Amino acid sequence: MLLREPLPTPIVAPHSLLADAPLVNTPLAPGCATIVIIPACDEAERIEATLAALATQVGLDGRPLDHGGYEIIVLANNCTDATAGFARRLGQQHPTLALHVVELLLPPALSSAGAARRLLMDGACRRLLGQGRPNGIIASLDADTRPEPIWLAATLREFASGVEVVGGRITTDPAERAALPSGARLRHLRDVAYRSVLAEVETLLDPVIHDPWPRHYQHFGASLAVTAAAYRRAGGLPPVPALEDVGLFFALRRAGALVRHSPAVRVTTSARAAARSAIGFAQQFAVWAASHEQGVPQLVESAARVEARLHGRRRARALWCSLRAGRAPGPDLIASIAADLGVPREWLAARLDPTLPFGALDEQLERHQLLNETSDLGKQEITLATRDLRVLRDRLRREGPRFSPALEEVQPVGGGVLPAEVTQEIAATIEEFLVHVLAGQRVIGRRPRPMDQQQVPARCQPGDDPFAREDQIAL
Repeated sequence: MLLREPLPTPIVAPHSLLADAPLVNTPLAPGCATIVIIPACDEAERIEATLAALATQVGLDGRPLDHGGYEIIVLANNCTDATAGFARRLGQQHPTLALHVVELLLPPALSSAGAARRLLMDGACRRLLGQGRPNGIIASLDADTRPEPIWLAATLREFASGVEVVGGRITTDPAERAALPSGARLRHLRDVAYRSVLAEVETLLDPVIHDPWPRHYQHFGASLAVTAAAYRRAGGLPPVPALEDVGLFFALRRAGALVRHSPAVRVTTSARAAARSAIGFAQQFAVWAASHEQGVPQLVESAARVEARLHGRRRARALWCSLRAGRAPGPDLIASIAADLGVPREWLAARLDPTLPFGALDEQLERHQLLNETSDLGKQEITLATRDLRVLRDRLRREGPRFSPALEEVQPVGGGVLPAEVTQEIAATIEEFLVHVLAGQRVIGRRPRPMDQQQVPARCQPGDDPFAREDQIAL
């Protein structure tokens, strides 16, 4: 049986989720179980299309959704255009829609997209918990992002299966994508093809019950939904100016939240070339374009290394399950798994804490790899790696998912708050990665880590890369 991780006790929040003043004073409607939050800074050109798509959501049967079941909070922060006015005009066109438009002038230290999203999600969490709705949903969108008509209904269906977090599939606007440099489009398509095959290989080598195939690889603020209880348990968005959605994913994983990467939850976002932040789509496209012109190889984790890493992670998960079930492993087994993971036996043994979710151990394994990466050993040019991954995927499809006797449901045991030293390690990891990105020292091309996956498909010119075309239709 596949593993369903037991939930831990709440983790202490790094910042208060309950002490701040409310953004919205209007009471939550009795039937409202979902709050859609949208940070917006100078988005007058796009905000109406985003809100119109939300106002016309339909159910899986095609019938209009009841506006009483959800509300929308737009935070127009530090705007110099008519973003707030256009948002209010859209609200007037749909009088049954609970649309709250909040205008704030944030100080420079808090004027980032990350700070605005944190204010919104914290406020939504307080609204839901204050009304005794821990299973209420906080759904994040970007102001330049249009959800598909069944976006909300498909999201709710995923939560009904028992998950706590739903990442939506993010694609880019075709017209804006076509205006990008051909090198950026080419490298982006190669990146998507690689990550899409990698996602399936991951489900075959290290399956979990809450995120089965078909699935994708994205969990970002343009389409990310979480229950109020899971958001609070994870401590909310970390106080960082950028990559706040990545930080939230890390926190949710450490807290043992069940994450679903749903292909049925889909949005279309902007592929504009003008950057709104130091780290984001536009910055990544610029890196790809420059790298292509300079002939820099696009390196990623090789298929052989992927297979070894995921095999080791599956064995580590099984070991963790055994510990939670009260079965003590022998030193030889720990040594064998440590060898698969490429870490010292003593290092792994010291971090096998069954009172914490497996995600906490997995993150420390990733951090160890990041800090010890000193060369391109284990890297491969992306088209070759994608080819080899497809061969591996086809073999694994024939063999079937890799189950383990220890991958069985275990009786929940008492969870625990992360130790201070672990929390400090995690904060250092995020800060360290931000420094690498901002300094331009780490571009897409290393092992796919959550912060590297904020990418969406871009169509190349015909003939750019025939090898990558296989995955394009499905994206």
